Amino acid sequence: MVAFLWGSYGPALRIAYNMPGGPTPVAVAAVSALIELVVLISIVLARLASRRGQAAAAPPLAAQAAALGAQLKREPGAAGRSSWRWLALPAAVLAGLEIGLYNALANCAEIGALALTTATRSAFLIQASILFVPILSSFAGMAPSRSVWVGSVLALVGTVIITQDPSGAVVPGVAAAVATGGLGLAAGDVLTLLAALFYSFATVRMPVWSVRHEVTPLQLALGKSTFLTAVATTAAGVCAARLAAAGQPVTALWPGWRQPAGWAIMLWAALGPGALASVLHVRGQSIVPPAPSRIILGGVPLWAALISSAVLREERVGLITCVGGALIAAAGMTAAMAGRGAVKVPALAAS
Repeated sequence: MVAFLWGSYGPALRIAYNMPGGPTPVAVAAVSALIELVVLISIVLARLASRRGQAAAAPPLAAQAAALGAQLKREPGAAGRSSWRWLALPAAVLAGLEIGLYNALANCAEIGALALTTATRSAFLIQASILFVPILSSFAGMAPSRSVWVGSVLALVGTVIITQDPSGAVVPGVAAAVATGGLGLAAGDVLTLLAALFYSFATVRMPVWSVRHEVTPLQLALGKSTFLTAVATTAAGVCAARLAAAGQPVTALWPGWRQPAGWAIMLWAALGPGALASVLHVRGQSIVPPAPSRIILGGVPLWAALISSAVLREERVGLITCVGGALIAAAGMTAAMAGRGAVKVPALAAS
């Protein structure tokens, strides 16, 4: 489910960018982040109201017994582990700050990349995280199995093959080449690879917060969404101030903001690949180890390619892409067989 939702993100943004008076990457980041945050806050408030209703309806003795049982389940010293030794902040707040930082950097880099390259190419390039995650997991004390490394190599080879497909060229009319030591990478490719690296950091760190510090999926999703919203709206505010100082209208960030179709795309990007995918991803990440889960999510570019070929005329899925996609699918099955069981987080994992 998460793979499908994330796979639809790139094509949705490409449609928005191609529209007359389409939004700038800064506007996309700010608007979609705000919508996602409002939805997550609404979910939190609804859950709190539901819990208060259940507590009020419960008999007094039952409520006291439940409270006593919860207290007995707490481990000695658990309160000390749930707070940062320097700032004395709850674990949920710290998790939101750390994962939110990684997510904000990755999200902004990916949105910028999608303004320079095609959705299909970006979706496949971001699968470089299948190599980043096992390496980072090893440093974190969660060494992947041999099967996971095999799956990583398969998926990486498949991704490289797909990037050689001529249909994955940069967006027509965009000159995005950058100096990369003679590697010939485009600016969109560089931004996508940076996004993959930051997403990999988040993938490795989420199980530590969910398993060892018992931060719930909704808390993590709300925390990282709050951080992203703060960064995106600040960037939008700075850009708007610069436009105003130059005597230009602030609406230059999104000239066609009155178009209903543009808002519909923003709503989908925020609700589907945003809020819903965030909760499902964090929940799944607390069950499946980071390295296997990253390869299982290798289905994201396959969905992106299928959706792009259906809604974007300039993007086609060729034979080379099909060959690479088959390798990624094989890598996903390899990881699924290796990733059975719960996440095992070392007792001395970084907090």
